[in-house]
Amino acid sequence: MAIAVLESSNSTGETIMLHIHPRSVSKVRGLKNRNIKKLRGNFHLQSVEIVPDDSLEEDQLKVNALL
Repeated sequence: MAIAVLESSNSTGETIMLHIHPRSVSKVRGLKNRNIKKLRGNFHLQSVEIVPDDSLEEDQLKVNALL
């Protein structure tokens, strides 16, 4: 889910915030934050922040890039 969004954007080297439904936090993080580490490594990101957002559906994702 997050990979498809990041591939379509040019977020390399930035800090990104992933807004997701609170029930999806565990799935997005992955076991031992492995998914976050993969995102940081594959896209050369400084950091990835997870922001729970009740206004989103469980299968929705919103990405904000910070400079």
